[in-house]
Amino acid sequence: MTFRKTLLSRVLSSSLAVALAMSAAFAGDDELRQQAKDLADGASKEMQTNHYVAAALAYAKALKLYEQAKDTDNMVAMQANIYWCKKKMNVDDIQAFLKAKETHGTGKTNEAVKAEVAEAKATLAKIDEVAERKVDVSEAKSYFDRAEKFEKSNQDKTLQIVIRYFEVANRFQNDPVGRKAQEICLKFQSKLNDELEKKSQDIKKQSDDLAALRNSYFTRKPPANGGETLPDKAAQDKALKDLKTIYKSEYASSKTEERRAFGTTLYKQQAKSKDEPVMRWAMLTEAIRLGIETEHYWVILRANDELATIFAGFDADAEKRRSLGRLGSRAGAVQVLKLLDDPKDPTANAVAGRLFCISGEWADGTAMLANGSDEAAKKAGAMDLLNPTKTGEQAELGDAWYDIAKACKNNVDRDAFLDRARLWYTKCQKAASGISKARIDSRLVEIDKLNPPDITDWNKITVNQWESLKAVTMQVEARKAQTDPGIMLAAGQKVRVVPHPTDTWQVGSGYYGTHTCTASGASIDKRERMWTGQFKYGELVAWLDKQPRKKCGDVLTGPGRLLLAPVTNDNIDSWWDSNTTGQGVIRVKIVRIDD
Repeated sequence: MTFRKTLLSRVLSSSLAVALAMSAAFAGDDELRQQAKDLADGASKEMQTNHYVAAALAYAKALKLYEQAKDTDNMVAMQANIYWCKKKMNVDDIQAFLKAKETHGTGKTNEAVKAEVAEAKATLAKIDEVAERKVDVSEAKSYFDRAEKFEKSNQDKTLQIVIRYFEVANRFQNDPVGRKAQEICLKFQSKLNDELEKKSQDIKKQSDDLAALRNSYFTRKPPANGGETLPDKAAQDKALKDLKTIYKSEYASSKTEERRAFGTTLYKQQAKSKDEPVMRWAMLTEAIRLGIETEHYWVILRANDELATIFAGFDADAEKRRSLGRLGSRAGAVQVLKLLDDPKDPTANAVAGRLFCISGEWADGTAMLANGSDEAAKKAGAMDLLNPTKTGEQAELGDAWYDIAKACKNNVDRDAFLDRARLWYTKCQKAASGISKARIDSRLVEIDKLNPPDITDWNKITVNQWESLKAVTMQVEARKAQTDPGIMLAAGQKVRVVPHPTDTWQVGSGYYGTHTCTASGASIDKRERMWTGQFKYGELVAWLDKQPRKKCGDVLTGPGRLLLAPVTNDNIDSWWDSNTTGQGVIRVKIVRIDD
């Protein structure tokens, strides 16, 4: 018996060792394949720009890695690409490439440059070997079959189809299989030419579209003046007094962000008073004053334009300059003033474009960045203006804004660009796959943690959003029929109870046993709903004294005493009776709401 146990133990240990070794080997092969794929992707880009020597070198390195991983299909693909590149390059191309290697080794030692050149020459020898290898005619059919198989499963990869049939046609020129491959190759070459022509037209259209989109606020013609008469001082004073009465609480605030937001509100709300030009004057001039006070350049500029569209004789350009002049030597004001003189100034566009984007004025901001001197922001701005719809382009744009955000020196700027990155990552998240999908998912988690998004649905908030809420935190126990946190609301006072989105508790449901759920409740047999009505079993509800129970996230308006409870059979009819059979707690935040 002991012998059998020992033997079994040894067999199991041996099997485990083999399994672990195989697992490590597979993991190693996956890493090799990924390295090879990265090289092949880079080679493909080099080939698109007719850099065939650089492309062939990268394909040769990828081939070596695929050989180590014993990946036959990709080995065949790399050989076909190497063959294509070799036929496209000449001696002058190779010499120019090697000379560039020798003369562009900035910051490298002579030994390092010599080593790189030697490696390139060795790889070129490998390329010659692959391309010039004599293949027996008996292999023609297998070469053709591989090309045909690739064609049938990759109809969208026209260039690669051409490359595969090209190799077959040239290696077996005097064989019927080679001649057949030549016919197919020419057919797909014609298709490729059509695709390249269309791509060229698309690029031109995109370039034209981008040129039009690059027309920023500063390059557009100023608005024509309106016909209203400028109000006299008495009328202005009265309108301002009325305005301060209407917006009493907003005027009382001393917080910069609130005053900045108030300026934006005045600018946007004035359009609703079209029949009251004097009130619009007051609202717009106050918006300008607050814009100067909080360095909100977009409001300063737009409000002056709006005044010009209303009143005859209002010189918007002069007033903009006067307003900006009050900001002295502040960098933003200086650059915006430059743009009034030269709308295409690259440095001014780069600086002012960032300020507009950070203020949330992305349409104008991205147009300015696309005209700017900062290459990274210029590329991101141009891509954003084109509003990409392809998954890869959206992910690339998200990456661009993410990189810009990470380079910011303060959190306000960083958060604005992280928001933009989140926008584009979210658009492509579902369609993305593989490593790109993993990167997008990881970055969205990081962004949400650094800068939780605004809450639009209080019943679907994230953990990061919940943790960022500044509010009273308390615990609600599942075993209690109701919890009294000791909060009394006066008449008109409002609160919202926000439970932690992932905390769970266990609640008893009578005949159907115990259920574990979040504050949203458990999904159980429909018959059970006859006891709970509009609520789910185990759902956390809140109410004020004898008022109707409400779902968490809904607004509760005083007067009354705040009460909380889980929904169970034990308390559905008598909310103040004995405790339930539940276990666990859910954390909640009591958020006070100011109108």
